[in-house]
This record gives sequence, structure tokens and C-alpha cells, in this order.
Amino acid sequence: MRSTFRVVTAALLLLDGVVFLYTFLPETRISVRQVWPLHLGTILVFGASILVIGRRKSDIARREPNLSRWDIDIKVLTTIPLAFWFIGPPGAVLLPATALQFVSPVEGYVEHKDGTFVLANHGRTIREITEEEFHHANTQVARGFCAIWLAFTWLATAFFWIGMQGPASTNEL
Repeated sequence: MRSTFRVVTAALLLLDGVVFLYTFLPETRISVRQVWPLHLGTILVFGASILVIGRRKSDIARREPNLSRWDIDIKVLTTIPLAFWFIGPPGAVLLPATALQFVSPVEGYVEHKDGTFVLANHGRTIREITEEEFHHANTQVARGFCAIWLAFTWLATAFFWIGMQGPASTNEL
């Protein structure tokens, strides 16, 4: 089962990365609606990684009842190689910084309404916008969400791919 989770998280991380990089192309036309399956996949693998971490910690606590919670956490985290910790912090800084780009410089949201592209706020149309502005705004939002999904998928991948070294316990995913 571990190898399945490893392959799924690695594939999801790769897909998230490809979509994220795709949003930087000049003529990109993509919206959150088109990449929604990546969001669901991220929720599933991140949730599964939390369950596995919990099970791993309880296994360690059962095997070594004299350990403190801190020592158990350290045992789980030390299964992740040192090199991976050097990859993570730059990503932890760069991805949220990129995600902040999707905060719209204008108040409101864009939508396609009655055959025209408009900027709206609280259901009121503020002004008409061009098709280019519409697609650019949607791409910015998709880029921001992809950056967030990348961060959570990276965490799940770190645990499933690297952090689960050694023999699996009998109740582990």
C-alpha cells in the first residue's frame, strides 16, 4: 500500500508542478474549474499522510512507552533525509509568495455574464472587461491555488515517498 501512496503523491506533485509552471506562459487560459481534480487529490493525499503519521506515532508510542511526545515526533521526522529539509524551506517561502500574486489588484471577481466579460463585486457589475483581462485574472487565481496545492502535496510526498523508510507496521496504510 505504501508504494501506491508514493506513486500517487509523486504523480500529483508532478501534475501540480506542471500546471503551476503552465500558468506562467504568456497566452495561458486556465481556470480553477479546470484544475479542480488536483485540489481534491491534494486534500486526499494530505489527509492520508496525516492519518499515516498518526498511526506511525502511535506504533512508536506502543513499542517504546517511555518516550515523550517530543521524542516520538523527532523519531518520525528523522526518517526524512536531511537533503529534503534543504529543499523544503525555499519552497515554503517561494510558493506562498507566488500564491500572493493571485490576490486580485482590483476589487471584485471576473465572470462571463450575458455574453460579456465583467468585473463584479457582491453581485453588482462594476465594469466590462476584455476577454484578455478575464483570462488573465482566471489564470492568476489558478496559479495561486496551484502554489498552495504544491505546498500541501510536497508535505504528503515528503512523508509517503521519503519518510516511510523501514518496515511497515501491521496497521499502517
